[in-house]
Amino acid sequence: MPTDDSPRGRGLLPLLRAVVDGDSRCGIDIIEPLSVNAVVEGGFGPALAWVTREGTQTPCAGHMSAAGADPAVVLHAADLTARLITGALLEAVGDLMAASRSAGCSPVLLKGCAAAIQFYPVPHLRTMGDIDLLVSPDEYATVAALLRDLGFEQRRQQSAIALDYRTHHHDMPFWHARHRLWVEVHTRLFPAHSPLAGEGRFALDAIEPLLVTRHIGQQPVRVMTPEMQLLYTSARWAESLNRQRGAFPVLDVALLLRRTSATLDWDAIHRTAGDSWAAASLALLMHCLDRWRLTGSPTRRSAVLPKSLAETARLAALHRLATTYVMERGAPRRILTSRNLRSVWAAMVRPRAAWRNLIAVPLAVAFPPADDRFSLARALRRVASVVRQRKETTS
Repeated sequence: MPTDDSPRGRGLLPLLRAVVDGDSRCGIDIIEPLSVNAVVEGGFGPALAWVTREGTQTPCAGHMSAAGADPAVVLHAADLTARLITGALLEAVGDLMAASRSAGCSPVLLKGCAAAIQFYPVPHLRTMGDIDLLVSPDEYATVAALLRDLGFEQRRQQSAIALDYRTHHHDMPFWHARHRLWVEVHTRLFPAHSPLAGEGRFALDAIEPLLVTRHIGQQPVRVMTPEMQLLYTSARWAESLNRQRGAFPVLDVALLLRRTSATLDWDAIHRTAGDSWAAASLALLMHCLDRWRLTGSPTRRSAVLPKSLAETARLAALHRLATTYVMERGAPRRILTSRNLRSVWAAMVRPRAAWRNLIAVPLAVAFPPADDRFSLARALRRVASVVRQRKETTS
């Protein structure tokens, strides 16, 4: 199976390299073997339009949409839609920040929106499903009331029907029907399942010195420093194998590194991360970025890998999973289903001895994290399913 070790790479990887390098003369075939439709549906239509805007296009049949539309037209539509949605989103953020300041609150802008306004050539290249804000628990009620005053209402997203918000790091999200916009208000940086959930060094009061002010139009907004943004993005990316959106944090970090290469304080990064899992997740993402050739030559940024992540076999396996299923958008298989892939990733990424991982990986597949993970009936069903699939494969 070809991977990023080939000269050009496959799928999303060459597209991400072109965005980071500022290349605008690419051909649509840069995304092969993916189709334009697959790239647009994955949120990278604006990025593909951006890197091909000055190129000479000779699309083949594989690039046509299901309806036979010209891929250039499909990309133009995706780009225009993203510009309109991002404009409305940033306007809503500005309105909320202005209202928050008037009420004496100062939310912190997180994730994709924070990256879009700081590191992307133009913000709409970073497609976003929602706005993420971090507030202190004392400010939550005030910010929630402001959102309702601005026309938002709390409701569950379809993808989070089973989520228990009592133990989550953000409350039930807010939805604006007219703007078609979700806002998630966090009171903690990391969810309960994260290895960093209980790390006091990442509490809001602890990271106050690592916050700076940027602007959306004329409105000031608080965001993390590039150093803290790098740690936070790496940790959230490493928590799970996200096939649908996992390439975006990679691009966020690659652009951050490109924009701040001369000023990024690696000593401060290592001091903040310490010996926490944040250091391990950063080391993993840096390893992948170097292998994907999305950064310059490796520098002291990687420092010394945590011993529990330094085994070549483990890094190679995690890199291969991310390459195949995130960058190349490979389809899950009969045994390596989406759920099993997430379970294997979660078991392998924990910073612990290799022998413990050898035990943890099969157990994670047999007993995936869930309310009924220790159910004997569930375990027997999974064993029977695997046996049946093996018989079908060999027959």
